[in-house]
This record gives sequence, structure tokens and C-alpha cells, in this order.
Amino acid sequence: MNIWTCLKCGKCCSSFVRTGPEVLLIEKKFILDSLHDSKIKAHIKNNHLKLVDIRRQINTGYLPLIGNEPPKKCIFRSKSNLCMIHKIKPEICKIFPVEVISPTSIIIDSECPRAEKIMKELKNHKYPRYIRDKINTKKSITIEGVHFFDRKMSERN
Repeated sequence: MNIWTCLKCGKCCSSFVRTGPEVLLIEKKFILDSLHDSKIKAHIKNNHLKLVDIRRQINTGYLPLIGNEPPKKCIFRSKSNLCMIHKIKPEICKIFPVEVISPTSIIIDSECPRAEKIMKELKNHKYPRYIRDKINTKKSITIEGVHFFDRKMSERN
């Protein structure tokens, strides 16, 4: 199995503290348009949420979350751990468990079942294009495994 293939465990969608995944301006419109889908409307209703609140949250630049206490989960995570907006999900979700902090620094969420194998690939300079485009391959790259949720909780305090 390709180590970059998602295992659909749901870890990427359920480790949030205050805000959901950041939504780029270009992604906002597509995500807002997806709210017209009947499956998404039903999912929102089943979670006792209001469409107007979800639109407002997306317009702030983040995907909405479900839950009162951390860890919260993304509104678009289905009961079967699949992304309901998979084709248009934000870039940050697409590259999980990798987060490019800077052109010379990458962190990997150690909670992802693929984290160890992905870290090994990256340390061997085997970068997929979407990561290679964000880093400076001519410099030494720091690659670190961290627990994203714990990191976000410590930033919260």
C-alpha cells in the first residue's frame, strides 16, 4: 500500500482545540457552495447545527467544529470517518499528517497511523510534489514528529 494513501481513521478530522482547519480564500467559495448538497444539509441538521452559523464560521477562514470540549471534530467528518467535502477539502486537510511550518521545517502528526513511514520517506528526501513545492530542497529540512492536538493545547495556554 502507498504510504500516502489515507487509511480513513479520522485522526485528521478530530484533533482540534479552538479552530478547525484553515480555509484559503480560494477554497471558501467551493466549500460554501457545497453546503447546498442534500447529504451535507442532512448531516448538519443531524448534528443540531444551523447553516447560517456554519457559513459564518467558514467566512472567518476556518472549517466549523463539532463538540464543546477538545478534541473537537470537523463538521464535515462523517460517521464513517470520511470527508463529506473530499473533492474540495482544504489543502491543510489534503496533506495531513504533514504540516509545512516553513521552507526548512516540517512536522508530522504522530497520531496518524502512517506517520512513522511518512517521516522515514521525508527523511530520505522523498517528497511528494505538494510538499516539495513548499520547502527549500537546497537547504537542510528539519522533520519532527509531534502530537498536533497536544501542540495546539499547549498553544492554547
